[in-house]
Amino acid sequence: MTNNRFRYSPRNAKPKGLRVLVIQPDISRRFVSSFGIFPSCGPNMIATVANHAGHKATLMDPYMQALKGCSTENKLHDWISNYVENESIDVLGVSAVLQTRFKALEIANILKRKHPSMFVILGGPGPALFAERILSEWDHCVDAVAIGDGESTFVGVLDALEHGLHASKIPGLVCKETKNSGLCFPSSQRNIEDLDSLPFPDYSHYLPYCPSGKIKRICVLTSRGCAFNCSFCGTRAMWGNVRYRSPESVIKEIKYQHSTCGVEEIRFHDDTFGMHEQQTLDILEGVKKLGLNLRIYAHSRVDIMSDSILRLFKDAGGVSLYYGIESGSEMIRGLMGKRCTNKEIIEVCNATKKMGIGLGVFLMFGYPGETKEDVYDTYKLCEEVEPDDVYCAVTKIQPGTGLYQYAIDNGLITDDIWLRDRQEYYTFARDKELDIAKGLQILFYERFSRQPLRSAFEKNNDLDDVLDDPMKMGHLKELASRYLQ
Repeated sequence: MTNNRFRYSPRNAKPKGLRVLVIQPDISRRFVSSFGIFPSCGPNMIATVANHAGHKATLMDPYMQALKGCSTENKLHDWISNYVENESIDVLGVSAVLQTRFKALEIANILKRKHPSMFVILGGPGPALFAERILSEWDHCVDAVAIGDGESTFVGVLDALEHGLHASKIPGLVCKETKNSGLCFPSSQRNIEDLDSLPFPDYSHYLPYCPSGKIKRICVLTSRGCAFNCSFCGTRAMWGNVRYRSPESVIKEIKYQHSTCGVEEIRFHDDTFGMHEQQTLDILEGVKKLGLNLRIYAHSRVDIMSDSILRLFKDAGGVSLYYGIESGSEMIRGLMGKRCTNKEIIEVCNATKKMGIGLGVFLMFGYPGETKEDVYDTYKLCEEVEPDDVYCAVTKIQPGTGLYQYAIDNGLITDDIWLRDRQEYYTFARDKELDIAKGLQILFYERFSRQPLRSAFEKNNDLDDVLDDPMKMGHLKELASRYLQ
């Protein structure tokens, strides 16, 4: 017999759309971040497509709730619980990354105990990579996990539940068809080939809580996926093949967000901005012609950057470009799957600065095989290019990556750690090695970033425990300094 929780019986004879709450569990540092409000694109898009499909969806973003005065986690949990009760929520969608996986599961557990008939679906890169384990160990509070592009999957679930159909039949959804049955895996990941078919994410619900009455900055995606396969990155495992939006769609969204929300700053949030050169040039030319005096930021790679893109990026309002340099050692970059030379890096970085664009670089420490000499090479390369900002990180062991398989093969981790160990992330560095890697980040931030040190730390969850601890910061810096002697 089919378990009732995988069917939905409408309250009314005629379907009128379900009442939906989409939640974005958050990393606590956003509450104190100096960067200002920055709506998360994914959950907002999920809520938007649900509303377009005729359902009534509300987004709960902790940052927005913080602006309302709910600044503690307990208050947020109370707010969510009261909202679900008062609004008679039918479906709860929780979006999570790996760092927020336990917050997502705890929210689902709290709400499911109070509202057992509510259908709970998890999505995002965290749940998608561990759908089987989540549904094996947390099926008391999670009904399904979405994998791949979530928009069509989520709407498919809502439409099916509204009409009393089995959610297990929806492509892109992992769930149990009955209480005691095995998992039902989709025949294929539901990826959206035509990204232009999606609506623009609706950010208007933030406006009442923004002091200026504007959402000054948003992120905009021009593509999904990445054409490259760096050993430390799980983008290809999450998104599959690369798909691009048309330039016309991107330009239209930017114009729409500017007119409705007063947006002044655009961050092209692609994993690698500029992969499709002609599309990129057409987008930048279109933004330039809008004449909105926007400030634009993006992340890219030196081996795809051209003078034409740099010139138009600047003309369109480009303020800064961040490149994934990762290491000054060509040997380490080769292990990562990055084949660019230091000469190429220096040439592109110099061209970026010459164009009047701020230069940022991403750096990683603690990659397997990295030596003191490799760190010296990274320091020397940074001295050569003199970036305006750096973004440092300890090398993470991320699921869906070559490094993850390396860690599994060498017995460093197992898949179980993600649901049995509450650490936000895992690294190859241990104990003193990890402290040295953190200390190196501090030294590089102090030397190569023009941002206030606190702002630099807020970007980096590696250093959360150092943010307000001068003694610990001093200790880590001393360890790193001695290491480099």
